[in-house]
Amino acid sequence: MRYSIAGVYHLYFGDASRHPIVNNYLRSLPDLPQEIVLTDFPRNRIRRLGRLIVDVIKLRKHADWALQCHDVFSAVIGAVLWPGRVIYDSHEIYSSFAGRRLTASIIAWLERLAIRWSTIVVFPSAYRSEFYELAKCDVRIIENLYYPYDNDERVATDDDAPAVPESQSPLFVYTGLFTPARAIDDIVAAFRDVRLSDSHLVLAGKHTRYLDSVLSDAPKNVEYIGELGHAEVSRLLRSADAGFALYRPINENNRRCAPTKIFEFLYFGVQVIASHSPYVMEIKEKCSADMLITLDAIDPESIVDACLEISTSKEPVAAAVRQSVCWSSQMPAVRSLYT
Repeated sequence: MRYSIAGVYHLYFGDASRHPIVNNYLRSLPDLPQEIVLTDFPRNRIRRLGRLIVDVIKLRKHADWALQCHDVFSAVIGAVLWPGRVIYDSHEIYSSFAGRRLTASIIAWLERLAIRWSTIVVFPSAYRSEFYELAKCDVRIIENLYYPYDNDERVATDDDAPAVPESQSPLFVYTGLFTPARAIDDIVAAFRDVRLSDSHLVLAGKHTRYLDSVLSDAPKNVEYIGELGHAEVSRLLRSADAGFALYRPINENNRRCAPTKIFEFLYFGVQVIASHSPYVMEIKEKCSADMLITLDAIDPESIVDACLEISTSKEPVAAAVRQSVCWSSQMPAVRSLYT
């Protein structure tokens, strides 16, 4: 593959080595030199910001490399300081997280600046991009699709795995971060309903204080199993009937979210209970309509109703569906960022 740049520097205000989308780029383009700029980032945010600026200045002599920025602060630094191609990979609507109106206004201004001054702007969906004024911008859509790990394909298609009897109690899963925005409290509360007494909910992810408060009065059919590795998550999803990908519409970022979990669940043939949005409906139409149940309202009663729609007869995932939810299906668009 012929690229018009010599390599890619990935710039991120946090720990880029743990950023799933950054890792997708690193794994999917082995023929293109790529480096993470800030690897030993300071805990102090002011010092970290200073390090980003200093490190970008030091790398300016490599203007034939692209600088791909994965947050608004990195994008502003890149747009101002980088002499070559700047790619703003807009993963979040950062201004919507601000608690104060003045702070939100300042961050929104920075977002507009980053978008206007970057060479290319990337969004995870067209619906997310519609939030911004993008006249005269070079906009690309790179979805947060699932990137299978080693052994995932075998686990997901293993015909020799124990069959799940149709009479078995439905297994529901949630894997990921435990935050109020993801409605974990309402999900757990739903399983107190007598109609779900024969169902089982498994929660997997990094322990938080919020999770403690949710589990303090959780029913017996709810189980927390800790943080899992990729192989363990794959095995869990192989036996699951349904997974949750709910986001409370508490801000514009959540209303226009593009959760990777939906694609991961679909890859393993797990039915998904997700928040309703135009983008989620687009996924439903494109992938498999009967695999996605969307909720207009997020509350225990609505979640119970959705759980009762889940089928425990797990069918093999069509190869076309599995391919459509994988990162590899959009590689022409990914490579176009660098050609």
